[in-house]
Amino acid sequence: MGTEIERKFLPYLNDWRQLIQSSSLIKQGYIAREGGNIVRIRLEEGLDFKKATVCIKGTPLHGATPEFEYEASLGDGETLFQLCENRILTKRRYLVPHEHHLFEIDEFLGTLLPLVIIEVELTENQEIILPNWVGTEVSNDRRYTNASLVDCGIPR
Repeated sequence: MGTEIERKFLPYLNDWRQLIQSSSLIKQGYIAREGGNIVRIRLEEGLDFKKATVCIKGTPLHGATPEFEYEASLGDGETLFQLCENRILTKRRYLVPHEHHLFEIDEFLGTLLPLVIIEVELTENQEIILPNWVGTEVSNDRRYTNASLVDCGIPR
């Protein structure tokens, strides 16, 4: 079983843009959502790759989320996307290294514009030095999960 420990933040400054290592365009759809359990499909395209992944996430417990992610063929990914109906979001993901971590910065597009969320994945009890461009932490605010953003839009 995989486990994801992730912290999320809103940006304080845009200085991270000068530090971008790479980026990709992500189209993400939700096939099912019940309670805290989610099944999603993601189509991701970068400069030299295009891939599809299916992810099953369980209910978060004590800051950790059970997560299972599997690569799918692009054909299967596009077919599964049809099951998502209107539960789809698009974002550009930027990878920005800082200290010994890789920050994923999602700039949402479409109806979620101009929302930007900074994420960093950690191991249990791992310390982190936050860069000066990181602002308010929203890790425990369920309104900032992608699944909630699809259903409810940008939190007010």
